[in-house]
Amino acid sequence: MPAQDHPLAPFERLVGGEWHMEQSHQVFEWAVGGKAIRARSYIASDDAPVLVGEGAWFWHPDDRVIRGYQLADGMGVDLFEYTSRWEGDTLVSELLAFDAAGTATEYRETWEFTGPDAYEWTLFVKTPHGLQRAMGGTFTRR
Repeated sequence: MPAQDHPLAPFERLVGGEWHMEQSHQVFEWAVGGKAIRARSYIASDDAPVLVGEGAWFWHPDDRVIRGYQLADGMGVDLFEYTSRWEGDTLVSELLAFDAAGTATEYRETWEFTGPDAYEWTLFVKTPHGLQRAMGGTFTRR
């Protein structure tokens, strides 16, 4: 884990346990000596959870922002690129989602923590008329 004043320090609240919503769950862990937070996403199946996404967030020293990426499988999106920031107890990410053909869609994603073991996830798509809510739900730690 990085020092408390490091821009990635707020991600510590995600480490430990599994974060569940419906048939999916996420797992977070520190990587590369606390220089990145690794994320894995799974979907439940009859045999064992299936890995459908993997990526990381890291502090970009030249851009002075938190960057991230996630590779995805079976979601209709192959790559998510994140630029993220913490606003109090909320993680706010501007993201680009690329399909296999390289077509990008712009989104804003928020994770608003309502306690130590729950956050409200909301995904907004950027349209010519502003942000439109696309998906959302509550993740809880188990």
